[in-house]
Amino acid sequence: MPGPLRTRFAIGWVWGPASLVVAGAFFAASAIYFVIDAILAGFSIGWEQPLLAVINVILSLVVLRVGAGRLATWRLAWSVHREVTGGYL
Repeated sequence: MPGPLRTRFAIGWVWGPASLVVAGAFFAASAIYFVIDAILAGFSIGWEQPLLAVINVILSLVVLRVGAGRLATWRLAWSVHREVTGGYL
């Protein structure tokens, strides 16, 4: 298989979905941070903090939903990528 096609496959089916998982986890952790910070502050917070928590939850759900289709077959795509490239990276 030509190099450009291997790269396109790797980005679209291996590294792209993996990066979406990382981004989704980042947004989820950020939302949790805002909630924990509000609890520790005794809910003496401005209106911006709950808004940012909700936005981060929505972003996390959207990002994970976008990658869900390719994440379902990620293990297969990773094994194909490893077989074609002859290595792990």
